[in-house]
Amino acid sequence: MTYTDRAIAQIKAALDAGPTPGEWFAVNDGTRGEPFMNVKAERISGRGPTHEVAICATGDSPQSMETANARYIAACHPAAIRELLAEIERLRADRSLLLNGMRRAVTAVAAAAELDADFDLDSQALDKLLTRFA
Repeated sequence: MTYTDRAIAQIKAALDAGPTPGEWFAVNDGTRGEPFMNVKAERISGRGPTHEVAICATGDSPQSMETANARYIAACHPAAIRELLAEIERLRADRSLLLNGMRRAVTAVAAAAELDADFDLDSQALDKLLTRFA
């Protein structure tokens, strides 16, 4: 299992644990003497039913590290991460299909080279190509 596979498994486990759904927001909650970085779920009401949102508190300055961290955490809300994971799975499936097609094409080219003595086949280049995408 690669580092990426382990990271994806950890992220999926965190999502399965049930974090606050929906988009998250970065705000300066005005709290003094408290850690600048906190993520909390709050119940808010609007035009529709009351629902939970995650609030990521920021530091005093828009340029502060705390503000950057809060905005980063807010951008990585569960729905966004689920979309990214789905895209990774789709791209991996596409890559697998393409790699299988490349292998079949290389086999066909090699067979053509055996039938035609004048056929110029750079087998090392083909091997490098397949190895790179394997």
